[in-house]
Amino acid sequence: MEPLRDLTHVELYKGVPSFAEHKRRARGAKGAGLRYEERAQPAISAAFRERGIEYLPSPWFKYRRRAVPSRENFAQPDGIAPDPKRGIIFLVEIKIKHTPESYFQLLDRYVPLLDCYFNRPEKLWKIAPIEVVRWYDPAVAYPCQVVRLDDIATAQPKDLSVYVCRAGD
Repeated sequence: MEPLRDLTHVELYKGVPSFAEHKRRARGAKGAGLRYEERAQPAISAAFRERGIEYLPSPWFKYRRRAVPSRENFAQPDGIAPDPKRGIIFLVEIKIKHTPESYFQLLDRYVPLLDCYFNRPEKLWKIAPIEVVRWYDPAVAYPCQVVRLDDIATAQPKDLSVYVCRAGD
């Protein structure tokens, strides 16, 4: 996955892109991850709602890059939760287990995307990336140190946080 460093335009996309409308049912590990995400989304939403923060599950963004300005691209983080009181956008990536892949999705793809969307022309928002997992293994080699959260809404923009969600137990 190539980092998004040359964004020229980002917009919140209303609806679902045509290529994503008719997905086949995933099997195996991917299917298990998607089923976990489906169970985790309501629990994450409830955790933010308890703190008075609206959670938007699986929003689509359309964007353009300087490298290929004529091509429309799409990205879909697992969730975002803007907290206007604190000026923080909680960025959620859901994985069934702690994995280095989430680091690159969060920091190379979704943080630049949200930064471009929410912070042009002024830097008004800070982004707090969070990996939500069913299972957390601290022995997993990860590109940076993570902060374990007991409360998802306490994530800080300076950290990459991990929140364990036992949805469906």
